[in-house]
Amino acid sequence: MRLTVLVRRYLWSAPPVDPADADAHSARVHLRSVMIVRAYYVVSVLWVAQAMRDWPGLRTSTSVDPLWPAEWIDYPGTQRGITAILAIYGLGALAAMAFPHVRIARIAYSFGLLQFLAVDYGFGKINHAYHSWLWVSAFFILLPGRHRAWRSDATADDRQLFVQVIRLAQLCVLFFYTLTGVWKVWHATLALFRPEVSAFELDGFSLLIARNLLSSGRDTVVGDLLASTPVVGWLLFNGTMYLEATSLLVVLRPRLHRLWGFGLILFHLGTQAAMGILFPANIVLVGLLLVCSPVAPERVDWRATVLDLPGVHLVAGQVRAARRRRAGADPPVPATA
Repeated sequence: MRLTVLVRRYLWSAPPVDPADADAHSARVHLRSVMIVRAYYVVSVLWVAQAMRDWPGLRTSTSVDPLWPAEWIDYPGTQRGITAILAIYGLGALAAMAFPHVRIARIAYSFGLLQFLAVDYGFGKINHAYHSWLWVSAFFILLPGRHRAWRSDATADDRQLFVQVIRLAQLCVLFFYTLTGVWKVWHATLALFRPEVSAFELDGFSLLIARNLLSSGRDTVVGDLLASTPVVGWLLFNGTMYLEATSLLVVLRPRLHRLWGFGLILFHLGTQAAMGILFPANIVLVGLLLVCSPVAPERVDWRATVLDLPGVHLVAGQVRAARRRRAGADPPVPATA
């Protein structure tokens, strides 16, 4: 209880909802949430289609060392086990796209994706491109399993459950960004006390870009530009660390959802343009859950948005508290005739 009070007092910030518009607002949020979930499963089929080009090689592979969720394939035989996993993954994605209101379809897709990734990453290298997508698929299992809950005549409890699950998905995705950002800040801080190049140094990011271009041997859109202009690289990389490290706080501030979503998408596009590294699943997730956030306010109040920024929100809160203390300490002004 005390934790909830502290979170609401120091971390939470959201625009008030007019009580007269509460029911209509709830209906709009629910409709947007349903559309986000449906779009998620449509894109899931796209990932299946994209992966199909590698399926013939997977089915004939005998050297795969699957991760622990798919170790069972050794019992029926590697090829038979992989074929079964591909069938569950593909059919589960189609079922979830066609019948997202059916919980067993969502379970089948999430289980199939877990099994597929366990096999796909069983060749000595674990790629984390779809980790967030997998976790979101698990959270979406919690959505209501009644068809009515997905329609406009859903009950208030079903609407509330939709919002809670969407918030959990947002929390999950932004938590991963915060982990990445905190790790970058920590590593950059340690590098200041070691014979290493720190990201906090003016030419730190430029040297990182140059080293990446030399080791990969590929040309990128702006790699050479950033390698030769340290100031621009320093500003972008340190801005990215702030964006990622503070992402978790954005869950509690709906005014920032769309702004943070655009910022994270620009970060991924910049990573692709500078280093040739792309995470398409993360771009889609950020677009669906943040840029299209169902709880983000329809009208943008830029002053309130700026005051919600991590760091700015803390300072603004302290200033308001100081003003209240000062106002309480001032003696009342006597009335004059």
